[in-house]
Amino acid sequence: MEASAPTLIQSLQRGMKVIDTIAERGPLTARSISDSTGIVLATAYHLLRTLIHEGYLCRIEDGRYALGPQFECVAQLEGRARNYRLVREAMAQLSAATRSHVLIGILEQGDIEVWSIVEYPCAPRIECWPGMLLPGHATAIGKSILSRMSTWERESYLSRNPLQVYTSHTITTRSRLQCQLSDVPLTVSEQEFSYGVTCVASALHHADALASVGISYASNRSRRVRSELDEHLLRATAAISNLLSDSRVPRRRIVA
Repeated sequence: MEASAPTLIQSLQRGMKVIDTIAERGPLTARSISDSTGIVLATAYHLLRTLIHEGYLCRIEDGRYALGPQFECVAQLEGRARNYRLVREAMAQLSAATRSHVLIGILEQGDIEVWSIVEYPCAPRIECWPGMLLPGHATAIGKSILSRMSTWERESYLSRNPLQVYTSHTITTRSRLQCQLSDVPLTVSEQEFSYGVTCVASALHHADALASVGISYASNRSRRVRSELDEHLLRATAAISNLLSDSRVPRRRIVA
């Protein structure tokens, strides 16, 4: 038994043909569109009015028809999606090069939360997931973001988030925390959030919100190896920052 033919809507087909023709040839008059598509001129005018109303086409000063603002939005969304994919690829490359978990954290409505994470199978397990709130005082990403807050923002954050103890290495006084919030390229959490785990973070500079990228690895790595990891992190941070300059960090999370 033959499969039934799909139901096709002719007006939609004609509208798409008009859009395809203008996209391929540039701005056209209604007569040129009619001649190029084979659509009767009167029908072409009806289609053009509808497509203008919906924002897919616009009429320019000389009377010709061109692609409208809806396609600018589509192009922006496509570009943003492409850049998000490239951000994920950059995170995955950093994870493989450093054999570490890689996280991006952002300041969201006064809280520091995980925006995206790429896990490395052999790195020490960490209890983190997209949307999880990070303690600012006990994580490298948290310190990186705290260091760039205004004085008022930082005081507000710390008044709502006491310096909770996670390990014997956790900072528990504001004066000691303040000493680690100087303007440095990298911030470090040395077993302050979880025993046996070191985190290093670097600021992202082209996001809508305060944001940082960090790596998490076993604390028993040598000083020479750690220096190499820092270099990998700084290079990846610069690359991700450039990607975010074209598509700002959104108010939603990227999930692996």
